Amino acid sequence: MHKLMSFLLIMSAVVVLTACGDSGEVVKTVTPLPESTPLPLQSILIITVDGTGDITTEGVLIENRGPLLNLTGWQIMGPDDQTFTFPELRLFGGSSLHIFSRAGDNTPGALYWGSSEALWTPGSTLIIQDETGLPQARIVIIE
Repeated sequence: MHKLMSFLLIMSAVVVLTACGDSGEVVKTVTPLPESTPLPLQSILIITVDGTGDITTEGVLIENRGPLLNLTGWQIMGPDDQTFTFPELRLFGGSSLHIFSRAGDNTPGALYWGSSEALWTPGSTLIIQDETGLPQARIVIIE
């Protein structure tokens, strides 16, 4: 007897189709999946802070791990009450963005804080907050 099993994921159930032997008999079993936890609507993640202490390379890399996100008016809170406010900007899910400490011309993949000196040192905390002031991401710089 030869058994063939196929697994299909359909919305919120697992369907198992089993063909048994030469008779061609097919048995179908439907098993509901457990309730999943919904993802937060805003899933911003600080990936890294590079080049700490060097104004020519220092920058923050963030990634959106959720759906399209409107970052307009969001802020990065830096040391000594320094604040970067995001311009009108939407970040697609799965996209990343660099925010460099130095001055420069903004592009779709990079924004510039406009600082004349490096902002980040080991032990400093970087917080990204939404337009209402609620923290959405936080990292403590360790190197």
